[in-house]
Amino acid sequence: MQKRAEEKAVIWAWFEAPFHLNFKRNKIFTLGSPGIIKDIGGFTIEDLADGQLLSDFFKKIGVQYVIWGYNETPKAPYGGTFELTQGLKALMATNNIIYDDGRRVMIVLD
Repeated sequence: MQKRAEEKAVIWAWFEAPFHLNFKRNKIFTLGSPGIIKDIGGFTIEDLADGQLLSDFFKKIGVQYVIWGYNETPKAPYGGTFELTQGLKALMATNNIIYDDGRRVMIVLD
């Protein structure tokens, strides 16, 4: 899946076991908690559900691709998980999907 992105492209990843990605090939941001985006981006928890705000934030930090394990995402342990999931669904609806295996999706940010 990662090979669908150009070498050196910036990827944001939220799925189980992102350590399988090649961190030498691409700059990769991984997520342990949705609160990290909230804190870095200056968002409220509710803002995480806004696909456009999320897209703007990703672009601001140079992210070109999002890899999301939509059938792997933790259901509740972190504040903002539900809202971030809603925002990522909005990204899926408004951007080009270049990979989807039923568990993980790779989105190109337009």
